Amino acid sequence: MIVIGELINATRKKVREAVINHDKDVIESRASAQAEAGADYIDVNVGTGQGDAAEEVENMKWAINAVQKVTDKPISVDSPDTEVIRAGLEVCAEGKKHFVNSVTAESERLIPTLELVKKYDTNVVALAMGDEGIKVEPEERLEAASKIMEQVRSMDIPDETVFFDPLVMPLGTDPRNAVLTLRTGCLIFEKYPDVKLAMGLSNVSHGLPQRKLLNRVFLTLAMHSGFHAALIDPTDGEMMRTLHAAEALLGNDEFCMNFITYCRSQES
Repeated sequence: MIVIGELINATRKKVREAVINHDKDVIESRASAQAEAGADYIDVNVGTGQGDAAEEVENMKWAINAVQKVTDKPISVDSPDTEVIRAGLEVCAEGKKHFVNSVTAESERLIPTLELVKKYDTNVVALAMGDEGIKVEPEERLEAASKIMEQVRSMDIPDETVFFDPLVMPLGTDPRNAVLTLRTGCLIFEKYPDVKLAMGLSNVSHGLPQRKLLNRVFLTLAMHSGFHAALIDPTDGEMMRTLHAAEALLGNDEFCMNFITYCRSQES
């Protein structure tokens, strides 16, 4: 399971304040903590809801430069704005397979974002939604995924660089939401077996008690359903222990060596 560290996101109050004030200590400490905890990628989202587009472009460059001062982990450039993504990719270190997070089937975003994916040779998180927003039924989300894949293939972007996010909706708004997400992922993977599956996992528990418990259990269900990556908090020790244990139990960890190594690292 690929771990994308979620803690540098301006929807979080402390990060939003750090982005607005250019407090690099907050960004650097979160980046290094996630890298040390086992993140494979560091997600960077600087959308504060304040300022103009030009300011967000500069904020993305500033934040990525701050992250890269303390870790060599590749970056997940996270924004719905193509120009912000472009700015982030321009300062991402060369020689690494970074992420664009994200693209949708929306007409105005699809081609411009995929052009950046192709130009910078990145992975991409593709959200299974289009111009009409997030559909309820898995088959309807598959239609949006198919529109994205049609464009991906027309641009000769390799299927294996596409990580589909079936979209996790809060369980508290519909008790079917977790199952719908997993079912959508399975349908996408059945039709496009060379793509990968990813999710912004923690949204499933929004508004509910014991969020970390729900998130951990949902992670194991997603891994059993064939998901390859998740946007999570790698500094949550219980989450990471659950991840390593699930990898071992699912037969993805030969002789349980990764699990043993992880456990020993926690004892030292």
